[in-house]
Amino acid sequence: MARRDTAGTIEDRPDEEDARKPDSPTEIEKPSWKYVLRKTMREFGSDQCTDIAASLTYYAVLSLFPALIAIISLLGVFGQGPSTVDA
Repeated sequence: MARRDTAGTIEDRPDEEDARKPDSPTEIEKPSWKYVLRKTMREFGSDQCTDIAASLTYYAVLSLFPALIAIISLLGVFGQGPSTVDA
């Protein structure tokens, strides 16, 4: 899938000193919020954030068991032998 350029060019961007730009999120009007949310969802989808989150979760879950084995092994080596086993 081809990625479209949604950022535009430098010439298309508003001036930094534009008086219409809000100073805080509370100054954004309702139509602008709709645009922001729509643009956010479009970028979220085009960046494939759900796929990235799924991969991260998959690898995190797969790494739990080996990490647990490593921690138990280190406790066996550096811990206080009988008290580690009896706990």
